[in-house]
Amino acid sequence: MRPGLSAYAARSGDAGSELFVADAVSLRRVSISTGLVTTILTRDLRLPSSTDGSLNEAAGFCATDSLWGDGSFLYFADCRGLRRIRLSDLTSSTLLVGNPRSGFGPFDIPGSRLYDGSLGHLWGDGEYFFAADWKSNALRRLSPVFEPGVLPVSLPVQAARVLSAQAGPSLQITQARMRANLGSTAPTGVALFAYRQNGVLVSETAVPASPLIRSGRLNVHVDGPLNTGIAVSNPNEQAAILSFFFTDSLGRNFGYGSTRIPARSQLARFLSESPFNGIPITDATFTFASSVPVAAVAIRGFVNERGEFLMSTLPVVSVIASNEQPLIFPHVVNGGGWTTEIILTNPTDGLLSGQLNQAMETGRAELLTYSIPARSSRSIKLDGSSPAIDAGSIVLIPSDSTKTPAGVAIVRFTQGGVTVSETGVPGMAAGSGFRMFVENGRDVQSGIALVNVSDASTTVTLTLTTLDGMDTGLRSSLTLRQRGHVSFFSTRFRALNPCRRRSRESCESLQTRHRSRPSACVPDTTNVAISWSPPCLSPMKALHPNWN
Repeated sequence: MRPGLSAYAARSGDAGSELFVADAVSLRRVSISTGLVTTILTRDLRLPSSTDGSLNEAAGFCATDSLWGDGSFLYFADCRGLRRIRLSDLTSSTLLVGNPRSGFGPFDIPGSRLYDGSLGHLWGDGEYFFAADWKSNALRRLSPVFEPGVLPVSLPVQAARVLSAQAGPSLQITQARMRANLGSTAPTGVALFAYRQNGVLVSETAVPASPLIRSGRLNVHVDGPLNTGIAVSNPNEQAAILSFFFTDSLGRNFGYGSTRIPARSQLARFLSESPFNGIPITDATFTFASSVPVAAVAIRGFVNERGEFLMSTLPVVSVIASNEQPLIFPHVVNGGGWTTEIILTNPTDGLLSGQLNQAMETGRAELLTYSIPARSSRSIKLDGSSPAIDAGSIVLIPSDSTKTPAGVAIVRFTQGGVTVSETGVPGMAAGSGFRMFVENGRDVQSGIALVNVSDASTTVTLTLTTLDGMDTGLRSSLTLRQRGHVSFFSTRFRALNPCRRRSRESCESLQTRHRSRPSACVPDTTNVAISWSPPCLSPMKALHPNWN
């Protein structure tokens, strides 16, 4: 090595720590664990690590005193300009700002007036690059260059953003990834799926942003008009080997298999399709394990009596994460065409049991019990035969020394013998403060359901902020009695964003949307303890007087 060294230390997945070192001749990578030294760039225009030895216009290298990385890319500035190399693929570099005298371009990027490559002491804050310009004795700020398909988003405190994509003539299945800049926290988010048939909005569902997991389990219902689908996204630079099996209602495993998901790719299939090849079955589960961290979401599809495809989001639970805390379903409704089905999934290898405490606004209370074999699931249908609508909540309490199952409430509305809508309301934990996205318009409204799980009354304060996070000054308060439940449209408060409380409660947000045909469409929901999401309902005042 020669004098004038600069270095950057990086950690690359399972490969351990690596040290990148630059001197007057070359840029090299040193493996801390093995001591192996690899030359990445030299003064030669050829990349030693390339497979075909072809020339690369951004390949040549000359001395640099600045290396900086953000965990995904290595940035360096030399006499040729500011360049970037992806840490997971060191075979080529990208020129961001070039020196025109070097014969390389581009020579500029938005917001930058640096053309001569006289940059040094590079540093970034996740939004901008900063560099010392030794020729002009100045500190420069450079706007970043984003890769194709990357959409930069800036979110102030308490703010929200709505991003939409135009529908195309053909079906497209893709994925999106949120990645926070260095020093920032990734926001919560949700994607809304809307399905139209003959110009009519048939179904809408919310798919929450999924964390990366190595294993997961979900409820399976493959029977006639009902089917279960899964989408698994592999954001890694290497292929994911997905191993899977099914478990029946008695806890017996079957249908073992495996499949390969290429790097930066997605697999989206119904479980009745290849490569899963599930058989018709109910009260079953699907379990998978991946060789690398992946993200997964499950969709329950139901073809109704009119041949319309209705969608609901199902939770994918980690087989590692489990607790013994109560699970709350803040909003269930029965009667007047409404029915609720509670689906519980056992994430453990042991028997789970406990009770469900149902409390309705009419004062009706009912105690239900559950017992779920290892790795299996159970469906509990609530009585919806009454002609009168009754709304309320359910609190699941696990038996002593047993874990809490994952759960979702499937709320269904039937009108004139036709299932008009179906949505999944996930179980959640109680909390003292939540924030959610709400929307009020000509054909869309947001609804909120609150339940007080404590033994004392509590005051709930709701505050509106704008999408930019600014306080509008609009506030409203209400009192919830002990174990009380209330549901309302946000038009009651003109519009709302955060909802904050003084004791332990659970908060659920639903969204309504008027459709082209006069019927009801229940909105899909996401656990607001994580984030909140909209979707579909309709003139609920006429169909559900408890939403006022």
